[in-house]
Amino acid sequence: MNILYLKYAVEIARAGSMNKAAERLMIAPPNLTRAINELESSLEMKIFERSPRGVLLTPEGEELIRHSANVLYQINEIEQIHSHFRHAEKRFSASVPRASYVCEAFRELAATTDSLPCDFFYRETNSLQTLESVLDCTSDIGIIRSEQTYDRFFNEYIKEKHFSSKVIAEYRYVVVASPQSPVAGLEKVSKNDLLPLTEITFSDHSVPYIPSDTVIKTETTSKIRRHIYIMDVMSTYLVITSNPDTFVLLPPIAEDIALSAGVIQREFVDHAGLYRDILVWRKGYKFTDMDRKFIDIVCKKAEECGISANKKAPQESGACMDR
Repeated sequence: MNILYLKYAVEIARAGSMNKAAERLMIAPPNLTRAINELESSLEMKIFERSPRGVLLTPEGEELIRHSANVLYQINEIEQIHSHFRHAEKRFSASVPRASYVCEAFRELAATTDSLPCDFFYRETNSLQTLESVLDCTSDIGIIRSEQTYDRFFNEYIKEKHFSSKVIAEYRYVVVASPQSPVAGLEKVSKNDLLPLTEITFSDHSVPYIPSDTVIKTETTSKIRRHIYIMDVMSTYLVITSNPDTFVLLPPIAEDIALSAGVIQREFVDHAGLYRDILVWRKGYKFTDMDRKFIDIVCKKAEECGISANKKAPQESGACMDR
């Protein structure tokens, strides 16, 4: 079996397209197609179903990709062990939702390890991409966000893909805006108060088994006619502070963070959805010291924001997660 061809197959599954995968791998599409045909022939199985809209994994292919991703991860680990710097380096990789408390936790983690050789991979993305990146070992741990309407879909996916998980935060969205915003003088904000404003939101909302267009509709405020789509939370703050007629719906923010970011937050009375941020990791994965430190800081930051899913603040390392 050709390990390189397995790498190609994993990249195609991740990209959902032969052409996109070929571009990422920097090889010609015909050569990539030929490699996959040879891999399928050698394994005597069909890995992908081809269509004009892209490629889909067959049931057998999905199982192969899951195992192949783990194998490739282990091979990478072995190669790193023998590199000249591996003995002195640490690695941290996580995919997370857009939330200031998570971003602050990562900033604090990086600051506490600034004297150590270390590689950090921190990615703000949607929940489905987080699950996929943890599944294929691109990220070691992840945090996903689930609105109560979609809990059963996430629970089904987590069970199907054999993840371990733990709820770390529960909350309802607040309105985040500029101190010069028309809603800044209100204690509570209604949907009607927001109608003249421009909503900042994230364009890649996703839920397992649900079309993305359907999810995006539920994650944007109805009747708002202007939207700005952004991919990270810090850019959101920059837009808000430069444009008082914008707002975004986010998890509650610690007051010191809101002050330093130059934004205000108000209760949103017309958004009843309950959200949960859920820590996920591959079943059998052993947390590193860096993972545990990050998770502890995340739980501490959630507690400071008043959104911790644990009724009491963690009293020891790893107290807010399953061991």
